[in-house]
Amino acid sequence: MFTKAGATPSNEIYLPTPPVRCDNALPGTSKPGCVMPYLPEMVYAKAGEYPELAQHIEDAQNTQNLPGKHGTTRCLTRLTDKTKIKENRDTSCPSSLPRPTGKQCDEYPFAST
Repeated sequence: MFTKAGATPSNEIYLPTPPVRCDNALPGTSKPGCVMPYLPEMVYAKAGEYPELAQHIEDAQNTQNLPGKHGTTRCLTRLTDKTKIKENRDTSCPSSLPRPTGKQCDEYPFAST
């Protein structure tokens, strides 16, 4: 439960803790990572805080049939090989492409997937 010193909560909600498995068995890293028995979703709304990002992801998923789209079984998976991550980023956001002032290149799927 989250509380603020001196504040009385208006109601209390207790939620079950989902099962989580953590290990460092993923090739390419010695840092531990955790998995859950369900597929979490990152949701970006076109009417939300980052409408351009939401539109970019939707366009990429619809145009190129890329993984990670809601309602499909093609999921994004974690990538830890730094060389492959760099190759992904260099392919999707090459430095040769101009950037609009104040903007940066977003890639989808993300370089580390």
